[in-house]
Amino acid sequence: MGLNDIFHRFKTLAVIASLGILALFLLGAAPHQGGVPPQPYGANFFSGLVKVQGVIPPVGTKIIGCVANCAEIFESEPALTDADGNYVALKLNPDDEGLVGRIITFYVVNEFGRTVANETRRFEGDFNIYPLDLTFADPIPVYTPPAVIPTTLSVVPKTGLVTTVNGTGFASNSMVTVTSEGMDLGTAPTDDLGSFRLIITAPSSISGAYEITSTDSEGTSTNVTLMVPDLSGPIGEVGMPGESGESGVLGEQGLPGEDASIVLGVVALSLAGLGILIIVVIYLYLISWFNDLARRLPPPGIR
Repeated sequence: MGLNDIFHRFKTLAVIASLGILALFLLGAAPHQGGVPPQPYGANFFSGLVKVQGVIPPVGTKIIGCVANCAEIFESEPALTDADGNYVALKLNPDDEGLVGRIITFYVVNEFGRTVANETRRFEGDFNIYPLDLTFADPIPVYTPPAVIPTTLSVVPKTGLVTTVNGTGFASNSMVTVTSEGMDLGTAPTDDLGSFRLIITAPSSISGAYEITSTDSEGTSTNVTLMVPDLSGPIGEVGMPGESGESGVLGEQGLPGEDASIVLGVVALSLAGLGILIIVVIYLYLISWFNDLARRLPPPGIR
């Protein structure tokens, strides 16, 4: 055997050893499942008979499977039941291989909700078909109309100048206007159930019954009566009379009627005499003035 043959044999053995080491490395890096050699990963399929409260469901009833959590992790496409109540090849194929070993729950679903099955299974991810009959204790969801809340209105307290108006059964998320005697007393929003509260003041302080009306934006309206009490109160008792005041000073007594006439006559005569005296004095003064003037003037021939 030549040196070339020996060299080629060593070269072949080195390549085989290298391939062997690489294969062992790849096998060690592959995922393990419970200490067993790596297994192929794939979907699980389920088929079987469906009964809801012991009865075969209608044709086309939808069956789904969820791994761990329907909304956040995985929910399958639905499989439909046939006339005999059987569903075929319900496929669960989550992309996350880490879901192997998680629990599968099964549901009947429609547009009104879902009902959970009594049975559960472990997700294997081994691309196998499993027979599984499903039973449901609760009925298939059906449409339930919302409860009708009657429109009501109340005031607390029922008597007073200030009260709280409470309303129910109005349009949800609406604005309610409260009025009375043609006066706007305020507005308030309703909640999702059509209820509201509003503190108001009576439209008048005059005692009597006042109709309080509440109307929402869709025209729904109702009313309640608020009583305003008489705030004047009863008439009080008559008080004790006050003390008498001091007597006034008496004036001087006037003259009797006849004496008064005499006095008036004397006064009249006195006034008349005084007038005549004044005229005489004026007359004498004028004469004296003319005489004095005549003495001062020159005689007529000297001019």
